[in-house]
Amino acid sequence: MSNNLIPVNTMGYYDEEKEQWVPVDAVGLKSNNNRYTADDINQKFITTDNKIGNVDNIKAEGSSLSEKIINEFNYRGVNITWLGAKGDGATDDSTVFSEIESNYQDKTFDLAGKTYVVSSFPRKNKYVNGYFKIGSQTFYSGYVSIIQSGNSNVIIGRNAAKNFRPGDQYTGVAGHNLIAIGDNAMLAASQNSKNSIAVGLNALSSNEYGFYNIAIGQKSQSSSNGVQGQKFPGTRNVSIGDHTLMFNKDGYLNIAMGRNALQTNEHSKWNVALGAGSMSGYAPLDLDGSSIVNNTPQSFVCSTGVGLNTLSMSNGNDNTAIGANAAKELKKGDRNTAIGAYAMESFEKDVSFEGNERIISELYGTYEWRDQTITVNMPKHGLKSGYKVLLSVNDREAIYFTVTGATTDTFTVSTNIKASTPETGTLLMKEYSTTTSVSKSYDNTAVGIKSMYQATRGNFNTGLGGFSLSKNGGDRNTAVGYLALASNVTGTNNTALGYGALRFMTGGAELKDISNSTGIGFNSRVSGSNQIQLGNGDATPYSFNPLQNRSDLRDKADIRDTVLGLDFIKKLRPVDYKWDIRDDYVTFDQDNNVIQLEKDGSKKKDRYHHGVIAQEVESLIKETGVDFGGFQHHEVNGGEDVMSIGYTEFIAPLIKAVQELSAKVDKQAEEIAVLKNS
Repeated sequence: MSNNLIPVNTMGYYDEEKEQWVPVDAVGLKSNNNRYTADDINQKFITTDNKIGNVDNIKAEGSSLSEKIINEFNYRGVNITWLGAKGDGATDDSTVFSEIESNYQDKTFDLAGKTYVVSSFPRKNKYVNGYFKIGSQTFYSGYVSIIQSGNSNVIIGRNAAKNFRPGDQYTGVAGHNLIAIGDNAMLAASQNSKNSIAVGLNALSSNEYGFYNIAIGQKSQSSSNGVQGQKFPGTRNVSIGDHTLMFNKDGYLNIAMGRNALQTNEHSKWNVALGAGSMSGYAPLDLDGSSIVNNTPQSFVCSTGVGLNTLSMSNGNDNTAIGANAAKELKKGDRNTAIGAYAMESFEKDVSFEGNERIISELYGTYEWRDQTITVNMPKHGLKSGYKVLLSVNDREAIYFTVTGATTDTFTVSTNIKASTPETGTLLMKEYSTTTSVSKSYDNTAVGIKSMYQATRGNFNTGLGGFSLSKNGGDRNTAVGYLALASNVTGTNNTALGYGALRFMTGGAELKDISNSTGIGFNSRVSGSNQIQLGNGDATPYSFNPLQNRSDLRDKADIRDTVLGLDFIKKLRPVDYKWDIRDDYVTFDQDNNVIQLEKDGSKKKDRYHHGVIAQEVESLIKETGVDFGGFQHHEVNGGEDVMSIGYTEFIAPLIKAVQELSAKVDKQAEEIAVLKNS
């Protein structure tokens, strides 16, 4: 081998163009593969313009040029002693480190296990395998190869805690107990950072002042920062899962677990979101297809969501949702509780995130995108300036835009992204919201699978049981039992207790708009508002004491002696009968769909009962022209075609009839006495 060639065991060559050593397999390294001779490389060492790697003036130790090259290659960092530092623990090496810090940044330097006296902790580069002595104290350098450690910190990954240097903990507030694993994890960490864990790409990447945070997952808490000098903003958050608490700025004391949980939150506090999409908001890809835009910046307190998509669009306070999709569409409502899969799923579905009227309207149109303006051609779009519109532009993810101008057939929106060249194509409008605000829904409780799941509005409602109040839109309703008040839409102030209670009217129609009625018992029904039903046709009410009817003089007006007496009673036809109730011919299939059976007598009861016929009483009223308060035709006040008799109302006419008969008897007795004495 020629004396001026690099020996085979150097395992590398110096690349003039790249100014760095390039490793080469020892077996394949032959003289004709070498880019430079030993003389060429030696020239690099002795000239004033010498460069090895990317750092000036590196001179690896060794007894020969080959040994120096091998030492340089075997250790990829730079030995600080090659640059003139002594590292004897006594000589002041501040000048050497000052020069390094002035000329280089983010380089790795080997301290060769020595101790270097410096006036301040160097921060711009990474120093491994050694110590710094500042005054009377000696500190470990803080980095071990690609794993940085020191002062209870562990930092692994490209640009992980890039702005944090081991010396930060000696210049003020202690920067300690940090674990950053992943590219850009805890990127902005500073001397103010402490007691935090970031695992994943960009996890806690913006956090400079926050502490006591745990972020695990890609972009978890990536926007969180905190406020310098304040104890709580941006602190004490726990997020596990990709994009959890991604847009959080200064919210604190939140827990988010599951992909996208609490994703669009910015200022919320004291919340718990467990489950993929729980309290996630809406954050689609922007028009560039790479950046993510926060369409629903959240700021709320004291809410809890457990399960897939629970409270996913909520921006209200003090809400609780447990179960897949529970309270999924809730926006502005406060103090609502939904427990059970799909419970309260559609509540406030017709309300936008901002609390305005929301309209689902899918229309296609064409567009032209120039700079940061999209002009849409869409006949009869119905939009006005200031409306929010959800658009899918050329099959991209749908994004909310604000309408900046509108004519009958066109409208414009502004974009975050600037079009590099004009773009045209088709788009789809999925929905829009007006500027008309909608009253929020509050203080509702739904417990059970699909309890209130189709309900869109309401206040002070309680549904306990599967499908209870499932379509409710009224206020102050209470339903306890599977399918209780399940059909109510606008009715208010109702109470239903029992399976299917107040689900249907007496004739089998759905109970939709009845108010102030009570149904107690299995399948109990009413025919209209302001009624109380105890049980169904098979139930018999029992009581130890009689029902007391209110009869206080102070509660009555226009009092008169009753005009109904013996003549009225004599015209009544008492009958015996067996019940064959129409309600009993209304049944359901396995999917709870209504089946109306033919009234063929198959549901007739066995026992005779005693009373009068309501239709005959109605005819008597018309005949005499005198009203009888015990008769009711419920159709008159908006109820169903059902007639009923209040039998207690017969008491007064019967008393009057007895009095009339008594008077006749007394008169006859007097007449008989006169005849006997004559």
